[in-house]
Amino acid sequence: MVYKRMNYLYLFLFSIFALGIIFAGTSDYAYILNVDSSTVYPSSVYPNSEVSLTLTLQNISLISDAQNVLVTLHPNTEYIESIKNTDKLDVIKFNQTGTAVLRFKIKSNTPGGSYSIPFSIEYFRDGQKTSIESQVSITVSNYSKLNVVLDSYPKSNIYLDEVVNLLGKIKNEGNTTLTGVSIVLNYSGKIVPLSEGSSFIGDIMPGESIPFNFSIKVPKTADIGIYDLNVQATDVSGNTDTEKFSLVVEDIPSLVVSSIDKSIDGDKTFLSQADKFSLSIQLENNSKSKAKSVSIKLLDLNELGIEGTDLAYVGSIDASDSGAGVFDLSVLSNAKAENKHLKFQVIYSDEFDVQRTFDSELSLLVSKKQSSGGVWFTIIILLIITGVVYYFYKQKQKTKKIKNL
Repeated sequence: MVYKRMNYLYLFLFSIFALGIIFAGTSDYAYILNVDSSTVYPSSVYPNSEVSLTLTLQNISLISDAQNVLVTLHPNTEYIESIKNTDKLDVIKFNQTGTAVLRFKIKSNTPGGSYSIPFSIEYFRDGQKTSIESQVSITVSNYSKLNVVLDSYPKSNIYLDEVVNLLGKIKNEGNTTLTGVSIVLNYSGKIVPLSEGSSFIGDIMPGESIPFNFSIKVPKTADIGIYDLNVQATDVSGNTDTEKFSLVVEDIPSLVVSSIDKSIDGDKTFLSQADKFSLSIQLENNSKSKAKSVSIKLLDLNELGIEGTDLAYVGSIDASDSGAGVFDLSVLSNAKAENKHLKFQVIYSDEFDVQRTFDSELSLLVSKKQSSGGVWFTIIILLIITGVVYYFYKQKQKTKKIKNL
């Protein structure tokens, strides 16, 4: 009898236990997902930091899956900018976990302090949509960041005596005020500052930018080469930032015509119609930099009645050196006898491959060519004159002899 009663008791307890399991699996219908843990990376967060938020979601149900799980971030847009504000998981099975990862950025103007970032979780269980809301807290630390930016970066290639303007700004990219900021331009060599080389800026609020301007030049007396410079800003707390840059300095080649030589075929002294001749134009470089790809172009030869090569390639002319262009020319037989002004152009490039030119001219005196008949006529006249002079000389000798007798 006792044994029979014990069997009834066990059956009763087992029924209660089974009903409890079924009840536990079905009664909490709306909330089977919980946030098991949350992780913020990096652990130290500052303005301008990009942050990853990892949420571990646990399905506490013993029999039901959570499907189409959507986790959405709802940040305060004044201080937080979403990068990836949603993450979707197809299913989190009962009594299992799933991981959602969200990303956001702390804006540069965010003050230091603790911030709550809300998020929501939506999912479906047995076709029914359920939503829950939660939040995670992060701490934004105070920090100071000074940043020097050159808005108008100087030309990296400049010439001697060229003025360079350095335009930029000092930025406070931290979330605390920068106190007593000053800026200085540091340089080496014979650079000449055309403005004050240092300046006191004062206090710069978070997110504020203060412009600056420096003017410099490298004088003609300086050497060509590479000059290193930097702009450095510092505050009273020791925060500092430096923007470095270099200038490649060259001289503008100064080519001048140093001499012009003319050589006429037949070793003639004067140039006449139909004569062949060579022309040499000597150039001298009176600068500190090389002149490259130098050439000389003769202009309007046909109009002057001259023919031949009109372009001579000289090549490179080093600093304080010289080079010449040589032309083989001839005067046309029907060219006008006159003093001709032969114009020419010198073309060259500097060390920065900037092409430059200058024009000049020379004078060529072309005489009328004597004809062969004219030459014989001259010879005959000279012979006649010689004969006449000889005749009178002989007559004079005879007269003297008669008188002596």
